[in-house]
Amino acid sequence: MRLILASESKARKLAMSALAIPFTVVPPKIDEKAIRHEDPYHLVEKLAIEKAKALVGQENAIIIAADMFCVHNNKIFEKPKDLTQAKQMLSELSGQTFEIISGQCALNTNTKEVKSSMSILKTTFRKLSNGEIDRYCSKHPVLNYSAAFDGTGNTLFCERVEGSNIGEAGMDMSQITEFLNYFKIIN
Repeated sequence: MRLILASESKARKLAMSALAIPFTVVPPKIDEKAIRHEDPYHLVEKLAIEKAKALVGQENAIIIAADMFCVHNNKIFEKPKDLTQAKQMLSELSGQTFEIISGQCALNTNTKEVKSSMSILKTTFRKLSNGEIDRYCSKHPVLNYSAAFDGTGNTLFCERVEGSNIGEAGMDMSQITEFLNYFKIIN
Protein backbone atom coordinates (compact mmCIF):
# COMPACT_ATOMS: atom_id res chain seq x y z
CA MET A 1 0.00 0.00 0.00
CA ARG A 2 1.08 3.54 -0.70
CA LEU A 3 1.40 6.09 2.08
CA ILE A 4 0.02 9.58 1.39
CA LEU A 5 0.42 12.67 3.56
CA ALA A 6 -2.55 15.01 3.10
CA SER A 7 -0.62 18.20 3.86
CA GLU A 8 1.67 20.78 2.31
CA SER A 9 3.23 21.58 5.70
CA LYS A 10 7.03 21.44 5.64
CA ALA A 11 7.04 20.48 9.32
CA ARG A 12 4.64 17.56 8.72
CA LYS A 13 6.73 16.37 5.74
CA LEU A 14 9.83 16.47 7.94
CA ALA A 15 8.10 14.57 10.76
CA MET A 16 6.87 11.88 8.35
CA SER A 17 10.34 11.60 6.80
CA ALA A 18 11.70 10.66 10.22
CA LEU A 19 9.75 7.40 9.95
CA ALA A 20 11.97 6.41 6.98
CA ILE A 21 8.96 5.12 5.02
CA PRO A 22 8.37 6.36 1.46
CA PHE A 23 5.32 8.61 1.15
CA THR A 24 3.73 10.97 -1.34
CA VAL A 25 2.34 14.42 -0.56
CA VAL A 26 -1.14 15.17 -1.91
CA PRO A 27 -2.64 18.36 -0.46
CA PRO A 28 -6.37 18.06 0.25
CA LYS A 29 -8.69 20.55 -1.37
CA ILE A 30 -11.19 21.42 1.36
CA ASP A 31 -12.63 24.61 2.82
CA GLU A 32 -11.56 24.27 6.46
CA LYS A 33 -13.64 27.30 7.48
CA ALA A 34 -16.79 25.49 6.26
CA ILE A 35 -16.16 22.62 8.70
CA ARG A 36 -17.32 23.65 12.17
CA HIS A 37 -18.15 22.03 15.49
CA GLU A 38 -19.01 23.82 18.72
CA ASP A 39 -16.48 21.73 20.66
CA PRO A 40 -12.89 22.55 19.60
CA TYR A 41 -11.71 19.13 20.78
CA HIS A 42 -14.04 17.44 18.32
CA LEU A 43 -13.42 20.03 15.61
CA VAL A 44 -9.67 19.36 15.38
CA GLU A 45 -10.22 15.62 14.89
CA LYS A 46 -13.08 16.24 12.46
CA LEU A 47 -10.85 18.51 10.35
CA ALA A 48 -8.15 15.82 10.15
CA ILE A 49 -10.73 13.23 9.06
CA GLU A 50 -12.23 15.55 6.43
CA LYS A 51 -8.77 16.24 4.99
CA ALA A 52 -8.17 12.49 4.65
CA LYS A 53 -11.63 11.89 3.15
CA ALA A 54 -10.93 14.54 0.53
CA LEU A 55 -8.33 12.14 -0.93
CA VAL A 56 -10.42 8.98 -0.72
CA GLY A 57 -10.26 8.64 -4.55
CA GLN A 58 -6.62 7.56 -4.24
CA GLU A 59 -6.31 3.81 -4.72
CA ASN A 60 -4.56 1.30 -2.47
CA ALA A 61 -3.33 3.90 0.03
CA ILE A 62 -3.21 4.87 3.65
CA ILE A 63 -3.82 8.60 3.95
CA ILE A 64 -2.39 10.49 6.92
CA ALA A 65 -3.98 13.84 7.78
CA ALA A 66 -3.80 16.20 10.74
CA ASP A 67 -4.92 19.55 12.02
CA MET A 68 -3.86 21.64 14.99
CA PHE A 69 -4.80 24.82 16.79
CA CYS A 70 -4.63 26.43 20.20
CA VAL A 71 -7.51 26.82 22.63
CA HIS A 72 -7.67 29.33 25.49
CA ASN A 73 -10.83 30.07 27.45
CA ASN A 74 -12.84 28.05 24.88
CA LYS A 75 -11.57 30.36 22.11
CA ILE A 76 -9.94 28.73 19.09
CA PHE A 77 -6.74 30.33 17.83
CA GLU A 78 -6.32 29.32 14.20
CA LYS A 79 -3.95 30.93 11.68
CA PRO A 80 -4.08 34.73 11.91
CA LYS A 81 -5.41 36.61 8.88
CA ASP A 82 -2.81 39.42 9.17
CA LEU A 83 0.07 40.71 11.32
CA THR A 84 -2.26 42.76 13.52
CA GLN A 85 -4.23 39.64 14.43
CA ALA A 86 -1.00 37.65 14.92
CA LYS A 87 0.29 40.21 17.44
CA GLN A 88 -3.09 40.27 19.18
CA MET A 89 -3.06 36.48 19.53
CA LEU A 90 0.44 36.42 21.01
CA SER A 91 -0.50 39.24 23.40
CA GLU A 92 -3.59 37.32 24.50
CA LEU A 93 -1.54 34.17 25.16
CA SER A 94 1.26 36.07 26.93
CA GLY A 95 1.57 34.89 30.54
CA GLN A 96 -1.27 32.38 30.04
CA THR A 97 -1.70 28.62 30.11
CA PHE A 98 -3.50 27.26 27.06
CA GLU A 99 -3.85 24.03 25.13
CA ILE A 100 -2.36 23.09 21.80
CA ILE A 101 -4.63 20.39 20.41
CA SER A 102 -4.05 18.20 17.40
CA GLY A 103 -6.27 15.82 15.56
CA GLN A 104 -4.68 13.14 13.44
CA CYS A 105 -6.03 10.29 11.40
CA ALA A 106 -5.20 7.50 9.00
CA LEU A 107 -7.67 6.35 6.37
CA ASN A 108 -7.43 3.12 4.39
CA THR A 109 -8.75 3.93 0.90
CA ASN A 110 -9.51 0.26 0.15
CA THR A 111 -11.70 -0.41 3.20
CA LYS A 112 -12.60 3.23 4.10
CA GLU A 113 -11.63 2.40 7.71
CA VAL A 114 -10.51 5.46 9.70
CA LYS A 115 -8.36 5.54 12.82
CA SER A 116 -8.28 8.94 14.51
CA SER A 117 -7.32 10.60 17.77
CA MET A 118 -6.99 13.94 19.49
CA SER A 119 -3.96 14.97 21.55
CA ILE A 120 -3.45 17.82 24.01
CA LEU A 121 -0.30 19.71 25.00
CA LYS A 122 -0.80 22.17 27.89
CA THR A 123 1.48 25.15 27.35
CA THR A 124 2.31 28.13 29.53
CA PHE A 125 3.84 31.22 27.92
CA ARG A 126 5.94 33.53 30.01
CA LYS A 127 4.93 37.23 29.98
CA LEU A 128 5.90 38.70 26.59
CA SER A 129 6.71 42.36 25.92
CA ASN A 130 5.17 44.23 22.98
CA GLY A 131 8.65 44.70 21.52
CA GLU A 132 9.36 40.98 21.74
CA ILE A 133 6.07 40.17 19.99
CA ASP A 134 6.79 42.77 17.27
CA ARG A 135 10.31 41.38 16.67
CA TYR A 136 9.02 37.80 16.54
CA CYS A 137 6.27 38.71 14.07
CA SER A 138 8.74 40.57 11.84
CA LYS A 139 11.20 37.64 11.68
CA HIS A 140 8.91 34.60 11.47
CA PRO A 141 6.12 33.50 9.07
CA VAL A 142 3.49 33.91 11.78
CA LEU A 143 0.59 33.86 9.31
CA ASN A 144 1.39 30.21 8.56
CA TYR A 145 0.83 28.98 12.12
CA SER A 146 -2.08 28.50 14.46
CA ALA A 147 -1.93 31.17 17.19
CA ALA A 148 0.93 32.83 15.22
CA PHE A 149 3.77 30.69 16.59
CA ASP A 150 5.71 27.64 15.53
CA GLY A 151 8.42 25.55 17.16
CA THR A 152 10.60 28.65 17.45
CA GLY A 153 7.85 30.33 19.45
CA ASN A 154 7.65 27.24 21.66
CA THR A 155 11.35 27.53 22.40
CA LEU A 156 11.37 31.30 22.96
CA PHE A 157 8.08 31.79 24.80
CA CYS A 158 7.27 28.61 26.74
CA GLU A 159 7.72 28.50 30.46
CA ARG A 160 6.18 25.04 30.85
CA VAL A 161 4.66 22.28 28.71
CA GLU A 162 2.96 19.03 29.69
CA GLY A 163 1.04 16.39 27.83
CA SER A 164 1.21 14.82 24.39
CA ASN A 165 4.21 15.21 22.14
CA ILE A 166 2.47 17.17 19.39
CA GLY A 167 5.64 18.92 18.25
CA GLU A 168 6.17 21.55 15.59
CA ALA A 169 4.48 19.34 12.97
CA GLY A 170 1.13 19.85 14.65
CA MET A 171 0.45 16.14 14.90
CA ASP A 172 1.18 13.50 17.51
CA MET A 173 3.71 11.24 15.81
CA SER A 174 3.26 8.49 18.42
CA GLN A 175 -0.40 8.29 17.35
CA ILE A 176 0.56 8.31 13.65
CA THR A 177 2.98 5.44 14.33
CA GLU A 178 0.20 3.49 16.08
CA PHE A 179 -2.09 4.00 13.07
CA LEU A 180 0.63 2.83 10.68
CA ASN A 181 1.22 -0.25 12.84
CA TYR A 182 -2.52 -0.95 12.87
CA PHE A 183 -2.68 -0.78 9.06
CA LYS A 184 0.51 -2.86 8.84
CA ILE A 185 2.50 -0.16 7.06
CA ILE A 186 5.21 -0.51 9.69
CA ASN A 187 5.80 -3.39 12.08
